[in-house]
Amino acid sequence: MKAINRDILREISKTKSKFISIMIIMFLGVFIFVGLKETSPAMVNTYNKYIERHKMYDLRVSHNFGINEEDMKIINSMDNIDLSESYFIKKLQITNSNEFVNIESLPEKLVLPELTEGALPNNDREIALVESLQSSYKIGDEISFISDKSESNTLKQYNFKVVGFVQGADHIEVSNNNLANKDYFGYVKRDVFKFENVSGVNIKLKDINYKYSDKDYITEVNKTRDSLIEKLKTQQKIDEKNYLEKNNKKLNENEKVINQAQEQLNSVKEKLELLKNVDSKSYSEQVEKLNKAQKEIEDNKKQLNIGKASLSEESYPRFSVENIRGLKNYAQFIDSASSLTFVANVFSIFLFVVSILVSLTTLTRMIDENRINIGTLKSLGYSNYQISKKYFVYGGLSTLIGTILGIIGAYLVIVPIIYNSYARFFTFNTPEIVYTPSILIAAFVISLGCISLAIYIPLRKNLREKSAYLLRPKAPSGGSRIFLEKISFIWSRLSFLRKVTFRNIFRYKIRMLMTIFGVAGCLTLMFIGFGIRYGVINISNEQFKVVNKVDIAATYNPYIDNESVEKLQKEVDNNKNVKASTKVNIQLATFESNNEIIDSAQLITVNKDDYKDYITLTDNNDKGINLPVDAAVISEKLAYLHKLQVGDSFNVVVNNKEYTFNVGEINKNYFGHTIYINKDYYESVFKKQYKDNTFLIQTTGGKETVESVVSDLNNNSDIVNISDNSKIQEILDNFIKGIDIIVAVMVICSVTLALVVLYNLINVNVSERIRELSTIKVLGFYPSEVTIYVFREIFYLSGVGIILGNYLGYKMYLKIILELAGRDMMFSSKVPLVVYLLASGITILITIIVMIVMHKKLKKVNMVEALKAIE
Repeated sequence: MKAINRDILREISKTKSKFISIMIIMFLGVFIFVGLKETSPAMVNTYNKYIERHKMYDLRVSHNFGINEEDMKIINSMDNIDLSESYFIKKLQITNSNEFVNIESLPEKLVLPELTEGALPNNDREIALVESLQSSYKIGDEISFISDKSESNTLKQYNFKVVGFVQGADHIEVSNNNLANKDYFGYVKRDVFKFENVSGVNIKLKDINYKYSDKDYITEVNKTRDSLIEKLKTQQKIDEKNYLEKNNKKLNENEKVINQAQEQLNSVKEKLELLKNVDSKSYSEQVEKLNKAQKEIEDNKKQLNIGKASLSEESYPRFSVENIRGLKNYAQFIDSASSLTFVANVFSIFLFVVSILVSLTTLTRMIDENRINIGTLKSLGYSNYQISKKYFVYGGLSTLIGTILGIIGAYLVIVPIIYNSYARFFTFNTPEIVYTPSILIAAFVISLGCISLAIYIPLRKNLREKSAYLLRPKAPSGGSRIFLEKISFIWSRLSFLRKVTFRNIFRYKIRMLMTIFGVAGCLTLMFIGFGIRYGVINISNEQFKVVNKVDIAATYNPYIDNESVEKLQKEVDNNKNVKASTKVNIQLATFESNNEIIDSAQLITVNKDDYKDYITLTDNNDKGINLPVDAAVISEKLAYLHKLQVGDSFNVVVNNKEYTFNVGEINKNYFGHTIYINKDYYESVFKKQYKDNTFLIQTTGGKETVESVVSDLNNNSDIVNISDNSKIQEILDNFIKGIDIIVAVMVICSVTLALVVLYNLINVNVSERIRELSTIKVLGFYPSEVTIYVFREIFYLSGVGIILGNYLGYKMYLKIILELAGRDMMFSSKVPLVVYLLASGITILITIIVMIVMHKKLKKVNMVEALKAIE
């Protein structure tokens, strides 16, 4: 073995702590870099393979009133359709239950379900339910549904035998992985549906050569979508005309039937009066029958009036032509993969910058210690290349080991954990990991580049010197006056040892900067981790206990008469589980662009001031907001997404018509998008009289009480939709638990990095000044005084690093929360004091731990050996 190679092995053996510390630092950098970078491709790969495996559609065409034969002709006239399949869907309530199930026709070509147990239905009497209903039903059980008694769009039967359990390709959020989601569905044979029109059509296009996750894929599909929408616009006018004619005719016919029935009933009543004094018993029986008939006629009149009002006021629905992003959870998942790339870049930059700084400090010290060795080798005729080889092999070997371990750890730990935090409630919650060569190469290049830079900078300086100079000890840094000495008011009041401390801090400027930025970098990462944790920990309670104090939002048919509304109001008021209620108007408002729904928001119109008991409007500084007279209050996330400020205007589509609103205020809201307006502004924008359509209800108790009220409301035919906020809160809480996993990884890595960084920096500081420390020990300083002498500088520099780290952490946190939160979510932009205390406290604690370790090391220093001359 060559002498130079033996020297390398001796150096590794002699400086194990330095070798291992460099290895750990590079391990952490690569561990986070590869882990976060590869999670996004894993998400994309799983997404693409899942969609491909289940033969998802490229376009889905649907309509609230169904797709008729003429509509189908236009759809099928598109020349780039490879495959199409129509489907039926109907939402029904389970008998003796508050739960609803979407009964869907079993797909055979596209959007294929995945069977998890049992079999798919083979005849009209069988049904395959979503697997999240396995706790309620077993294979072989009977399930029955309540018929909605409609004249059209009915089923052949409403009783089925459960033969299997499935996962739905277009229902990825509903499975055993997410029992909080109650959007149940089940598949039956197509023949079960007795529909006039199909509910929708799934379409697979020809010659789409992009992956589903690619932006180019969406762009290509949207070309066909836009073309189809334009063709359907003409057909929509024809459908609307036919619909109005058909329903007006039907309403007129029903009105004649009702009037005839009323006339007949009146005639019978007149004749019945003759029987009154003849046979009182028979008379009473007939009167009872007539009263029932009269009630039935009144109910029919009520339905007739609702039908007339609906037909005259409601806009005819548009065709919905959506690409795969029309499924909100698919869009959210793939968008999360993109936002994760930003988080990966932020963490990787910080980790590798800190790695360079610490490695530079460590290797500079090591090379300075080997100064005489380098001079000896130069004088013996070794070339700069041969001398450099020792340090590049040393640094390269520790870096390679750290990088390889980091890559292995990333794939085994980081990727599955981070992936699961995003997909844990979806059907594809197991990642299909990809090994991206570019990321792996980048990991080696960046880590080796960092260590090479850290070696090259101090080594180049030493190799330029002549052998004679290298064989002499390095001259200590020269002392000089510092700016603090010019401020006599402060300087004169400092003790001698503190003056020495400040002189030493500015005497070793590089070490000062390394310590400050090393501490700041580690603390920044910790701050972001704790900030995210405490930024989401209370948003669930704040959203549903402070911002929105409503337990149930029950929407009723807006066209029922005043008598029915009053009856409904009494029913709500007399419910023993209802604490309070008020009425508002709630509509769906959509932000649309290029034939695509970008965001959906609840448009809430209030008529009274008592809304403040149910909804709290505050700005980001918790200052109360009064509802403007001539403008809207929009949620903070909507304002951010659409770049809106107070005074701006925006367009939304409500009931298939576009309206313009002005922004009056921006309110704090954590979950969902909301727009608040008052009654007068409603009438000004919509040009019609305001009408309530929703009860906001506060209950007296917890979850069971809410479910009881929901059950009572479900029994009322005038209620058309019920929103249970306790279910929404449960979904939000589950999402927050997923965030906790990401935070745990961030914090553990940050704390480990801080420990290694501070140990390295302090160890180098002590090693460089061992002669100085031995001198003051000889002068009579006690061991504790020697330790404080060194660590006083460290604490001052750490203090500056802590201040800088908290500032950088706060700025980065504000940016990351906007990327990390879903499109319809907002994390708190206010960082609680506990985040500053935790990040700063852990940094101080690590410094103290290292101080205790170094104190023991300093007590063992041999003063005589350290003070020997180096000639």
